[in-house]
Amino acid sequence: MLLYRGTQRPEISGVRKGLSYTPSLAAAIIWSSVPPDVWSRREAVFLPTSTVHRARLKRSAKVLSLAEDNYVSFDHVLAILGYGERDGIDHAEALKILQYMHNRITGRARGGEFLYRVVDEDGEELNERDLPFSLSNPMTLIGEFKDEFGGDDSIAARLRADTFIFADAPATQRAALKLGYDALHYRDLFAGAESVSEKLLGIRADDLEGVETDYDLQGEDVYVHETYRPLKAGAIEVVDSVLTKDLLRQVDLAELSRSK
Repeated sequence: MLLYRGTQRPEISGVRKGLSYTPSLAAAIIWSSVPPDVWSRREAVFLPTSTVHRARLKRSAKVLSLAEDNYVSFDHVLAILGYGERDGIDHAEALKILQYMHNRITGRARGGEFLYRVVDEDGEELNERDLPFSLSNPMTLIGEFKDEFGGDDSIAARLRADTFIFADAPATQRAALKLGYDALHYRDLFAGAESVSEKLLGIRADDLEGVETDYDLQGEDVYVHETYRPLKAGAIEVVDSVLTKDLLRQVDLAELSRSK
């Protein structure tokens, strides 16, 4: 399978362990641009160094699909990671997934924001604003959920979050490796980038090849694309890297649109 990764520099790098690739060339090209900045009113542009990396998923790679949707429940993640089974994720590692999510919210772990929802035993959504405020020891609903979670599936089902946050969690990656997987697969959000597709490529986001619409955790319409994340060296091998400006001269833009 041919995959792509867009970067603003020729080097492949990332914030978290395990870099993401997509089968959508259009998405990768847009990811290689500099995103718009609402504060400075900077528009999205391609840099002279913007690069698209072409790669192949190794034919023999064992891939774990985290979810069919762009968000998923904690109990589902634990189930596919073999929670309670001999070789599956253990309780201590499951708690580390929750700790990582808490750390992301409080700024103690690198990475962007994510959506999540915690409900009580009656299915009523809990509100972060109801937690006591503390600068020295910030509290989050996920932190509170972590303290309550004792391994019960019914409790685990009360937490849902963007699928990518579970893929980002080092404990998820360790568990998948332990189960013999070489890569993760999930549907990632194309948040923000879809607003510049027409300016950069002359193609409406609805028509981008490999990009689909879906509902997010809040019931809002969002754009998503498939994502593959290697867990082992060699699971995804880079074939070549092409400057975006050169690639755009080589590719018929009509090929990046479903309406071609």
